[in-house]
Amino acid sequence: MKPAANVQQKDTQTTSETIQKGIKKPYKEVKNQIFFKTDKDDYVLVSNFTIENPYLISGKDPKRVIEVQNQFFEKVKFTISSLDFASIQKFKGKIEGLGNFLWFGGVHHLNLVKSYLFSTAKTAEEITFLGHNPEKDVYCFSNGIYNGKRFIDSDEDGFCESGSESSYYIPFMSKINDNDGNFDNYRKFVHIANDSISFEKWSGQVFKVYGDNGILSISYILSAIFRDVVFSHLHFFPHLFLFGPPQSGKSAQSDSIMCLFGVPQSPINLEAGSTQIGSFRKLEQVSNALVAFNEYKNNVEPKLIGLLKAAYDGQGREKGNYTNDSSTKTSHVRSGLVIAGQDLPSNDPALFSRVIPLTIVKQESYTDEERSNFSELASMEKSSITSVLIEILQHREYYKQEFPKKHKAMLTMLKKELADKMVNERSLLNYAILLTSIDIFSNKLKLPFNFQYFKTLLISQLIEYTKILNASTDVNNFWKAFEYLAMNYKLTFEKHYTKKPHIDSNGKEFDMIYLRWGFIYPEYRKWMYDQHNTPLSNDTLLQYLKNTPAYYKAENTRFGNETVHAQWFEFKKLNITLSINNNNSNLTT
Repeated sequence: MKPAANVQQKDTQTTSETIQKGIKKPYKEVKNQIFFKTDKDDYVLVSNFTIENPYLISGKDPKRVIEVQNQFFEKVKFTISSLDFASIQKFKGKIEGLGNFLWFGGVHHLNLVKSYLFSTAKTAEEITFLGHNPEKDVYCFSNGIYNGKRFIDSDEDGFCESGSESSYYIPFMSKINDNDGNFDNYRKFVHIANDSISFEKWSGQVFKVYGDNGILSISYILSAIFRDVVFSHLHFFPHLFLFGPPQSGKSAQSDSIMCLFGVPQSPINLEAGSTQIGSFRKLEQVSNALVAFNEYKNNVEPKLIGLLKAAYDGQGREKGNYTNDSSTKTSHVRSGLVIAGQDLPSNDPALFSRVIPLTIVKQESYTDEERSNFSELASMEKSSITSVLIEILQHREYYKQEFPKKHKAMLTMLKKELADKMVNERSLLNYAILLTSIDIFSNKLKLPFNFQYFKTLLISQLIEYTKILNASTDVNNFWKAFEYLAMNYKLTFEKHYTKKPHIDSNGKEFDMIYLRWGFIYPEYRKWMYDQHNTPLSNDTLLQYLKNTPAYYKAENTRFGNETVHAQWFEFKKLNITLSINNNNSNLTT
């Protein structure tokens, strides 16, 4: 190749051989072209473009941001993987696909260019999901980060500088990725500063519009924003379940909750063919935030119900790695779920015990004041309420410090208050999370209600919820079967079961019912099949029964003229009615 005649002449576009970080630029740039000096002291053209590399993006898939500008002043910025940049053929294929960008040099020339570019590039850590990033200890939006002290906007290319040491790359709103449709959902998770709306103003309006349901929603939001703190101590996190008839306002309340995290993302429709894999991918996109599901019904695809149950325990999907061994990779659920539906999940007690239900009552008409309040809340949400989220996030360290001891105290309090109620242990743990969050923030945020009001509301909700839950469990199905079979003489007194007073070690006397399990289980199993239901296995059902408050112990017991091994239950805690076969006396709790 002939050397360019004017290379050694001064030119306004010629960059001198500058030295940055002690590295001398080994080439000349003239009119947006790169030249290398030869052994004969002339110059050879190696490209019709200049190249800059402002950032190395670190992470599992390292890449570099490259900006090229050709002699015709066409400029393009793009990312290239480290592997593709290591191959001259792949590099040439990449840039030639972007326009009139030609590389004439060899591998040696490219390596010399890279040696200089790499010495001047800054390193930025890539953000792969939004919300709280524990490794970086920042809360990420698609347009910047909150570092615990202030929000820092990203530039148009998605780069964000936090102090002199930390740089981040947020790809979702970067101009480099303008045409990437995979980022559409991420782009909605955007912070728009609006200091005119405080937590006090927003939460007060939520209370006006949604009443007690709004209070419980606020407590759930305050918990979900610090879900990682809750999960690290309890290893689970409940879902918020909005239940009500069509057009009752479930979607409106769900959107109000989701607005705290930017533009509400479209809910995952459980009824319209959503897949388990697609839903898990959506759940992986955010952390310490919320993901909305709608159209829940009890006949939803079993795999999706399995997903909802697994999400409570933070479990995502497991997939095989592209390796020669049998290793797998498990994704993780990092956010709370807001589920809306016309059916309560009463057919699946395992799912039902993992949710905190809010009943949405359909109103036929609204007063002018109610319409005005709703309009004002909608106006707030439209103008952005992510500043409220930032206000809450300021208290992260305090929440992290206070949660363990306060949750223990709130759980103890609830157990004491509900000592005479048959409250499911998991439900107590779930509701204690909400009570803990309100207790923590009572002296940090201006809530539109006091702690005592919330505690009273929470306990009443928990009692009502427990009634529904207990009526839907597999254990309750067993006692229904037992009651029916005993009343219809399918179970015989003193053969299948017996009932007598028992005096405990403290001298307290109470009625006890004793079950001869080996005789009773086959009758229960047959009854369940007759009802077109699937019975639990022998061992599973017995284990469930042993975990209920009514269970006392297992011990040899006198049945008529023989002594047999029996399961003991406190009769008054069973909520069943029996007619004893041999004397026609009625037993009622």
